[in-house]
Amino acid sequence: MLKRPMRELIHQTIQRFEAAGISSPEINARMIWAHVMGLETWELTLRKQEPDEDQRKIAESLISAREKRIPLQHLLGSVGFCGLQLDVCSEVLIPRPETELLVETALKIAQEMDHADLRCLDMATGSGCIALSLAEALPESTIVGVDLSNDALKWAKHNAEKNRLSNRVNWVCSDLWESLTPGQEKWDIVTCNPPYIATHEIQTLEPEVRDHDPVLALDGGVDGLDFYRRIASEAVPFMRPAGKLILECGMGQASSIIQIFISASWFANEIIQDYNKTDRIIVFSPLHESSHP
Repeated sequence: MLKRPMRELIHQTIQRFEAAGISSPEINARMIWAHVMGLETWELTLRKQEPDEDQRKIAESLISAREKRIPLQHLLGSVGFCGLQLDVCSEVLIPRPETELLVETALKIAQEMDHADLRCLDMATGSGCIALSLAEALPESTIVGVDLSNDALKWAKHNAEKNRLSNRVNWVCSDLWESLTPGQEKWDIVTCNPPYIATHEIQTLEPEVRDHDPVLALDGGVDGLDFYRRIASEAVPFMRPAGKLILECGMGQASSIIQIFISASWFANEIIQDYNKTDRIIVFSPLHESSHP
């Protein structure tokens, strides 16, 4: 393989990714070369360190796989989320930056609650990203992560061990609330990033999502709102009187979701936009709560 300086290698990689239709080609190129070189992305051209023959071969293998639209996170093996490093594969949804906003919202609410026996439940936990982030930030709280998929829970447990949080989170295999006991297990904070893609839209998604994220984590039914209807109708018996339910949603869904919850006797406390000014996080509380802002 002809040796070229790092700057040129990165530029050529960007061109290949642009031709393959990959979003953020420069970020992808820099992350692959940084991974291969064992450097931070900002160090690539500053350190004047050139890849050896073996590193070039590894990079070429990763670049070729990325051109086939295999997700970057699967190729690198992990993703950063709220300061944690989480391993991911095709059995779990790749954590998105927008979901960090859900964690930030939950932590703000936890701080406002300010009591010793805080109980947090993360539904459809997947890789465990939300539950583990809460466990890291709230060391005195009780955290439970729930998922229907045993394969997903395997990765959640692995990520707990990787981040030294195994003793902080309990994992339950359940279809939402089915394996939980209403009236006996009550929660201050319930978080959920449920499947919210309409079934007919899944085939229109980018190949990285359509072909590599688990359909179970994507498919929200005919209109994408099936899980919100279930949560609205089933969650109240599991909430403490001042409990808060924090949900992520897709673009253009917030108003429909709020109507679903209002019809099921919930109060919409807050709608939070992501950095693209899209309504992304909704905070609800049961109407039996004694006071609202």
